[in-house]
Amino acid sequence: MPDIKGSERIVLRPNDNYVPYRFEFEPCSTASLNDGAIPYGTNIASISVTVEDQDGTDATAEMVKGASLSSNVVTVYLKYPATLTTGTYDLTFSATLDNTVRTRLDNEFNRRIDAVENL
Repeated sequence: MPDIKGSERIVLRPNDNYVPYRFEFEPCSTASLNDGAIPYGTNIASISVTVEDQDGTDATAEMVKGASLSSNVVTVYLKYPATLTTGTYDLTFSATLDNTVRTRLDNEFNRRIDAVENL
């Protein structure tokens, strides 16, 4: 399976209030090919989203406006952390796959968020 852990940076600026970021996960095209982000015959059934600062403090309520899931596309809506300091935060979402053949599998995806002041 391809490596789906990335290190892409997401930049938020003051007054950002509903910034969408989409992550799409195509299943493998057949059971014998490794050409997708999730196993053949599966879909993402549910997700949970968390954000932490560099010290491990939970900033989810302050920065996540919402999240949605549609056809293996996860969209996370972010807002600037008005009451937190500028800095780098870790966005992590755990995706549970639906699968009647295999046992349930949790995949974790991580992105960096930079909250910066206007220059």
